[in-house]
Amino acid sequence: MALALALTCVSPLGHAQTTAPGNAVTGPLVQLVDTAPAGTFDALQRLSAIANQASYNAITQNPNAAIYCNPALIAPSATCNAQQYLVFNNLRVLEQTANELLNNGGPTRYSLNVDDRALGFALLWTAASELNAPGSTASQFASGQISSVASRITALRFGASGFSLSGLNLQQDGHPVVMASAPQALGGGASADGSDIGIASRWGGFVNGAFGWGYREPSVLEDAFAFDSKDLTVGLDYRLTRRLVLGLAAGYTYQRIDFDSAASIADGGIRSKGYSATAYALYEWDGPYLSASAGWQHLADATTRVITYPSDNIAVPSVDATAYGSTDSNALLATFTAGWALSHKAFTFEPYLNADYRNITLAAFHEYSVNNSGADAGQPAGFDLAYASQQIRILDTAVGLRLQYALRPRFGVLVPYVRAEYHHNFDANVYAVSSAYNAIASSGAQFNLPSDAAGDHYYQFAGGLSLVLKHGIQGFVQYQASSGLQYITNRQISGGIRGEF
Repeated sequence: MALALALTCVSPLGHAQTTAPGNAVTGPLVQLVDTAPAGTFDALQRLSAIANQASYNAITQNPNAAIYCNPALIAPSATCNAQQYLVFNNLRVLEQTANELLNNGGPTRYSLNVDDRALGFALLWTAASELNAPGSTASQFASGQISSVASRITALRFGASGFSLSGLNLQQDGHPVVMASAPQALGGGASADGSDIGIASRWGGFVNGAFGWGYREPSVLEDAFAFDSKDLTVGLDYRLTRRLVLGLAAGYTYQRIDFDSAASIADGGIRSKGYSATAYALYEWDGPYLSASAGWQHLADATTRVITYPSDNIAVPSVDATAYGSTDSNALLATFTAGWALSHKAFTFEPYLNADYRNITLAAFHEYSVNNSGADAGQPAGFDLAYASQQIRILDTAVGLRLQYALRPRFGVLVPYVRAEYHHNFDANVYAVSSAYNAIASSGAQFNLPSDAAGDHYYQFAGGLSLVLKHGIQGFVQYQASSGLQYITNRQISGGIRGEF
């Protein structure tokens, strides 16, 4: 809980800023959430109350400050311009609603005239906790591209040449299965002497396509949302020797997040497009192997955040506004895998270890907001925020086991397989969304909303079928699911075909 209540961050303008709970920020909003009966306000509502109170105090308590909005203002002034006045007015509504609920004798003319619960909802609508989600999408895309490269490396180990999709093992009795009309299979113990004689083709390529979907359950700090993604990865590699392969891959993704307003006080969504570049290498012996990859990814996000809460005061209109923004992320990715394929007749048993590192930076950005209804429809709403950059680091390690069996019907080779992995995170930092109201960002007051701590471990399972036909035609389909991820369910189906050069 200490992390949830600490407000220490780097402001959107790059200045160090600390807004501590307790006596550091005083006023009706903070007093209300601190003195209400247990369970009335949660940790996120308290954080929002502190940040909104700090924002109100910063622009109303010092007449000599660069931004000063007199609490009695009814229109913009020389020290409180039109954009700043909108923010001030929104904050004054929250402040005076708290006055009314406390019955402390403070002004209440601009109160919403609602109860504690409704004010708590208003605090959640203004908190912008939705912006934890771009970090999730950036991490999800990195995982998808890493998975595609891993599939290609698996295919290379078991003799794939030309264009190939998925991890295809064509071993029988410890040796690769060779189709009568296909080029000679490579690798996977195909040659014990390590010479280059008999290599059918040094060049190879792959095309992977995948569709993933899932759901994020709500928590105190983060909102519920449904998500899906469409991914395409293509690559080209060159076999220097029978044991060593080097390659390059490029990826593209389109992702969608839709916030679930029925499960959380949040609405809107995020649309993301991205691309990646990855270099990879494989070195194999007769069974054991090592592989590694290093890459970079870029993801562009368009965000939509809805702010809506009612007013029972005829002098104060209900809020119905939308904030729009756009940002991007860049990430450095690296993987390392070591394993050993053990075959007996048509059956292959393969234990392996894997490490996956991701360092993701989400760029700072600014929103703009507009009213959706009423006399001010289409006009600025004053709910837009400026966001500081986010840094997300993940070191994900796994121990896995792959089992498969090669069947040889008359039309080709069928290879059903299953895979199971246990994952452990050694370095998954708790990142925070730091933001301030755009028009008053220079005042120093801001929100700092931490994400949920990542779970230490989870499991991943996959099952699929590879098909090799005559004349070098290949195809595959795979289903993958994760289990044990805190709050998240995640599924993916992928497939494709192969054609030789």
